[in-house]
Amino acid sequence: MQRRQFFLRSGLALGAAALLPGAGLTASDGLSPAPAIEMTFSELIQNKEELLKTLLLISQRQLELVEKGKMDMLIQHLGLRQQLWNTFELLEQQLAPHKKIPSKNRVWQSAEERLMIEAALNRCEELLKKILENDQLCLTKTAEQKEEAEKALEK
Repeated sequence: MQRRQFFLRSGLALGAAALLPGAGLTASDGLSPAPAIEMTFSELIQNKEELLKTLLLISQRQLELVEKGKMDMLIQHLGLRQQLWNTFELLEQQLAPHKKIPSKNRVWQSAEERLMIEAALNRCEELLKKILENDQLCLTKTAEQKEEAEKALEK
């Protein structure tokens, strides 16, 4: 529940916990971003990290569905994932003006905040890397399944 509250408070309308298997959410369950509110750089980075954590869960579930050959569920899952990527794009647009300011010139509330955000940015890079690795695995497995199906049809 805390994750969901974080997303609602920060302008993102869905928390990672709601996406776990069995949660029963679909693409029509209000996954669009809430109205834009002015957020600090720190808040935006925290939102980015939470959203990437959610996208990692989605990519892991996607990989499971591909491995099990559950294409009907996969298609629904991809619709949900696309909405989250759309939210990610909006978040990146909100971050764009902040990214123009070099870290050394940015005004921080404290040295701890600066370290915390730098660590969060590093985690974001790692999360994105894992998501892309999962995507590549999905593509590879899907291509293998396609080849197997083609061979089975030839027999």
